[in-house]
Amino acid sequence: MKVLLIRLSSFGDVVFTLPLARALRTFQPGVTLSWAVEDPLAPLLRRADYVDLVLKAETRRWRRKPFARETWADVLRFLREARAFAPDVIVDAQGLLKSAWATALVPAARKVGFGPRTATESVSCLALDERVEARDRPHVVDRALALAEHLAGRGGFDRVPDVSHLVSTPDEGVDAWLAARGPRPFALLQPFASRPGKEWPAESLLPVARRLAAAGLPAVVRWGPAERDRAAALAASAPDVLSLAPPTGPAAVARLA
Repeated sequence: MKVLLIRLSSFGDVVFTLPLARALRTFQPGVTLSWAVEDPLAPLLRRADYVDLVLKAETRRWRRKPFARETWADVLRFLREARAFAPDVIVDAQGLLKSAWATALVPAARKVGFGPRTATESVSCLALDERVEARDRPHVVDRALALAEHLAGRGGFDRVPDVSHLVSTPDEGVDAWLAARGPRPFALLQPFASRPGKEWPAESLLPVARRLAAAGLPAVVRWGPAERDRAAALAASAPDVLSLAPPTGPAAVARLA
């Protein structure tokens, strides 16, 4: 059986979908799993032994330039690759319009996803043949696993994300930073996000950092390429309790854990 899993973004939700990927890959013998994901997040998946193929769908860039020739060329490239995989089952674990279009345009005998009471955008249900409601499950991991339980006809799947493939992958910058720091424990804080409404404001973060420091856990701020200046300013505002993490891509964060 070939299964195409669609969870395009975001960083945290892709990590929280790893238990679903493992469940889909292992619920019966002979499953081949492909995962469609945004290009910047693909490194999270490439070395996972339960993901056989990673398909890059750069929907953010496509939406920024919907009429550009290169956009349409890349959309067609993605659809060719997804159709060449020839899935028997598509699992839309996102429940958004941007995941529904891929579900709709790639042929498969079964198309499974969230029902209208669970999907973030209920219009996404129009691309599905089988709809699963999991609104009573508060955590995204458990909602995602409801899709595997629907396919497998059973529960009991591990809900802890398996990031061993990330932890075991060396990263020169992170490893040098850890070696210089020594064995002292620290708390890693992620105040920044893709949208301002999802970010952790300084007035809320700093009291937490001070409590962590009082408990013997100095706080380290993790940042992305577009956030370096903001992270430096945040750390400079409270140098007694905050310091900067080394540069990290998505896949290297697990090395800090």
